[in-house]
Amino acid sequence: MKKEIRICDECYSEYYADTSRMGKLCPNCSHFLYGYDNCQHVFRNGRCEKCYWNGETTKFIESLKCKKMTFSETIEWLTDKSIEYKILFNKLMLFNLTIMNRTILDDNTITDKTKMDCLIQSNELAHNIWKLIFKLEKGKDDQSAKRLVGLIKFYQKKSKELEENITTTFKTTIGDFIFY
Repeated sequence: MKKEIRICDECYSEYYADTSRMGKLCPNCSHFLYGYDNCQHVFRNGRCEKCYWNGETTKFIESLKCKKMTFSETIEWLTDKSIEYKILFNKLMLFNLTIMNRTILDDNTITDKTKMDCLIQSNELAHNIWKLIFKLEKGKDDQSAKRLVGLIKFYQKKSKELEENITTTFKTTIGDFIFY
């Protein structure tokens, strides 16, 4: 019996209709958009043998995937990028740190002392990110992805407020980076 093939409304890949819980999305897109179980893909000749998905995705789905990455996965993902992309990622992180700082300043639930402590730590983090950028611009990539994640982890430990804000800022940067 021949399986019904549909085209995903999100990524436009063909897929077997009976492999997705959603009528107009392939198993991969329905997983990242709505949390349904994904197919355990087995690729052969450019297609999954189980669901017929072609492995294509959209920038939006990719950004959702990246936002769920662990620090180890992020290091691996960023390590594979070119120096130019690493520079861009770090600059986006600096941009988002500025927004984070404004958020901290506007937060009425924390004391002025806590705000100042967070801003001092954020400034130190920004200084260290600039050092990474300067090395990258000289063509030297001395494990910059691992160093960036190490810096983020270090500054997250400085305070509860900073941890929450840096985590959000880092995830936002990953999502923003996908659209460049």
